[in-house]
Amino acid sequence: MAAKTVGLGLVALGVLLLLAVFALAYREYANIAPTGGLEEAVGVLVWAVVKAVFLGVMGWVGAIMVARGIDALQEQEEVEEEWRETQARYR
Repeated sequence: MAAKTVGLGLVALGVLLLLAVFALAYREYANIAPTGGLEEAVGVLVWAVVKAVFLGVMGWVGAIMVARGIDALQEQEEVEEEWRETQARYR
């Protein structure tokens, strides 16, 4: 039962994190405005790269959490199935 709860929690947190990443990325995309000079454009580009790396790490962590949660759920199902087979043998 604990593995199922942990698995569902990890999947939920991972999906929420991925949704947050997409929402933040879309908000940044929607706020793009043309800049004036080259110096201003370079500053905006550097800041965009920092944000992209941050969002990339957030997305990576979210995907790992979802994968680990699914693994925990599958492991719980295998344990329950094995337990049922063992109980059926001894009846």
